[in-house]
Amino acid sequence: QTVREKLPEGFQRSEFLLDHGAIDMIIARSELRPRLGNLLAQMMNLPTPRFVAPVIEPIIVPPAPTTI
Repeated sequence: QTVREKLPEGFQRSEFLLDHGAIDMIIARSELRPRLGNLLAQMMNLPTPRFVAPVIEPIIVPPAPTTI
């Protein structure tokens, strides 16, 4: 939605955002936490954090009984 203002041509494109100082990064949701940690560490001049991927245990569900 707009505020009834004339918006610049191509304002929603990645190139426009990059030209105006915005970062447009498309990554998988599972990579979001480590990527943000790396970016913040770089901006704060800190060492790169080491992330350990959580171990996801599978949930085994027994089959539902069938009646014929």
